[in-house]
Amino acid sequence: MVPRPCLIGILLPLTLVAQEISPPDLSALEREALAGYPGLEELRFKVFEAERLLPAAAALPDPMVELDLTLARFPRWTLGKEEMSMAGFSLQQALGNAKTRHARQLVAKATAQVARAELAALRALVLLRLRQTYAQLYRLDQELAILEEASKLFSTLEGAAHARYMAGLTHQESVIRVLVQSVRLAEQRADLQRERRQVAAALDRWVGKRQGSTLAVVSQLPKVELDPTWSERALHQAPTVQVAEAEVAAAAEEVGLAEAERRPNLFLSGGLASRGSFGPVARLALGLEWPAWRQQKQDLQLVAARLRLKAAQAKLQRVRGEVEEEVQRTAAAWQVAQAQEARYRHELVPLAEAALAAAQTAFTAGQVDFSAVLEDFNLWLEARAGLIRRQAELFALWAEARYFSGDHGGDG
Repeated sequence: MVPRPCLIGILLPLTLVAQEISPPDLSALEREALAGYPGLEELRFKVFEAERLLPAAAALPDPMVELDLTLARFPRWTLGKEEMSMAGFSLQQALGNAKTRHARQLVAKATAQVARAELAALRALVLLRLRQTYAQLYRLDQELAILEEASKLFSTLEGAAHARYMAGLTHQESVIRVLVQSVRLAEQRADLQRERRQVAAALDRWVGKRQGSTLAVVSQLPKVELDPTWSERALHQAPTVQVAEAEVAAAAEEVGLAEAERRPNLFLSGGLASRGSFGPVARLALGLEWPAWRQQKQDLQLVAARLRLKAAQAKLQRVRGEVEEEVQRTAAAWQVAQAQEARYRHELVPLAEAALAAAQTAFTAGQVDFSAVLEDFNLWLEARAGLIRRQAELFALWAEARYFSGDHGGDG
């Protein structure tokens, strides 16, 4: 929370940020995060794996090769002496059926699409967390800037209060309150600096940097707007919905594969053998792998696949309901935050500035005591800090809306 220091201020516009280092560019941070976050690299490899397996889905099984030796009147060696004795090899190749191979291709493609959807969902989540963290840094840096400016005024304020006390124009309480508030400012500044280090460490994690790297002060937030139709599109484009839909499509393809595997599979076999002086012998056969135990195997696999499909459909329904709830909450919060930010910017901050100016003038003329100036100065600080909090809140809500709209930073 932003402190409320007790100050007799010379009414000067407080410059909230005076930096020698240019603030971090959010777009650059987003590119770093999408390129360097370790979790994204993990999912990229999973996508590559799924894509590399696509050709294997339609490949035939490995052939089986056998070496044959047939001896008539065994155990006598009769090769070349008996027509029925021969030595050779045979080859058997399972062909399956065309529908099964096509169904396996569809399952592999659907599996790869699930991996792509999961990667896109994590990219969108990384952008959301990064933008929320950026808004937190903005709020903390501006609160620290207010405290820094207030601390610089304390030497003047303390001297003024002490001079009026020595002249008998005010009570000792005024001097003591300035000192107490000075200690409170130091305490609050330390708390904000600690929180700022924690938030900066979180941002380092999202962008894949080493912990403790230096990050310049965030002096301003990008101007943001939302498409009025974003909430409608979010119900279909939300990352979690996209993943759930891909899982339903994959489960449906698995049902198709289970149905195709209930069909008989073909296999081709052939061989060539030598009989010595009697001449070679060739053999060619077309066989059928009949699903005789279908009820104990293929039928159960089909039932399991259909149950997985129902589970995926139920998950999709649940995810859509959750997304709809979150989208409605974010949309309502966005409208309120816009109105509150405008109220602070156009009403509360100007009114607080005017009140402080009037209190300072009255105090200089001896018309009010020190506590009136302190109260109005605290009101000014709270109004200015409230504006900063509203700006950070508005940006964080924009980030949520972009997340639900499926913003994942493009292909990657």
